[in-house]
Amino acid sequence: ARKILARTGNAETAFSISRKSLLEIPGVGGLLADRILHPGIMEQAGKELEYIRNRNITCLFYGEVGYPENLLECSDAPLLLYVRGNVNLNEGRMISIVGTCRPGSYGLDMCRELVRDLAVLDRELVIVSGLAYGIDHCAHITALEEGLKTIAVLGHGLKYLYPALHRSVAKKITAQGALLTDFPSHQKPERNNFIRRNRIIAGLSDATI
Repeated sequence: ARKILARTGNAETAFSISRKSLLEIPGVGGLLADRILHPGIMEQAGKELEYIRNRNITCLFYGEVGYPENLLECSDAPLLLYVRGNVNLNEGRMISIVGTCRPGSYGLDMCRELVRDLAVLDRELVIVSGLAYGIDHCAHITALEEGLKTIAVLGHGLKYLYPALHRSVAKKITAQGALLTDFPSHQKPERNNFIRRNRIIAGLSDATI
């Protein structure tokens, strides 16, 4: 996508140039060119735009004001981020805390202790995790209890929430941080999505625990 933008100058031009011009761009093959030029793509984009406008979702485009500066250092940084919440992604030191979905009592105690100690050191700290069961959930909950901002990076679009059991936690996170994803709203939770989202959890942060 970034190669296409570099050649066309902006996103609008990318959807109006000829198929021949698209195929001249390194990495663009016939299948991708046909998908970009498919007439239904704008209809799909219109539906997405309507969805995010009606639900107070913020879109951050690669390189524009508000896009996380830490992510700009990543070679595979997403072109577009969808954000629901009220956190500045370029403010405060960010620490990611991730771990097993089935921690023992020692693991949970250690996670709580880490977040509480970090909160004492830096009240502006932002805790980043993935809203999964276990350590992720514990990190978010403890951050909320300590009054820290927290960001949950999701492996699906904002139309869904996985796991559904964490819906009440997610609501608190949007008030004291943000839900963030690079997946469009209609993208359902799938196994490979969660591997892909991990690059954002790490890329956002100054350190990962």
